[in-house]
Amino acid sequence: MLGTSLEDSGYAVETLLSPTRNAITEHISDLSASAPPGGTLLLYFTGHGVRVGTTDYLVPSDARAPAYNSDNTAGWEQPHVRESLLEAGISRYLANRSAGTGRRRRARTRARSM
Repeated sequence: MLGTSLEDSGYAVETLLSPTRNAITEHISDLSASAPPGGTLLLYFTGHGVRVGTTDYLVPSDARAPAYNSDNTAGWEQPHVRESLLEAGISRYLANRSAGTGRRRRARTRARSM
């Protein structure tokens, strides 16, 4: 539904279904590097995520699941599990692009009466 609305508005839409960690990071890097200056790049994620400590992670299709234990979050902190996740803060993959807020400054004009 979102993809169709964006396409109807003239945007190119690319969808990754059940992507691996590497597929996600490579795709973000490639899209970022190919985006024209002043262009718009919208990244929209749906799927599973988890918070470990104070960090939010995306859970890609190839993530390692922790062994079940009574403490639901303890397993996610294991190094081999955490390394298979993707931090939700994806700025490092954005090819030195700056994020805008979508707001534009208006030119100031002065009216002078004669």
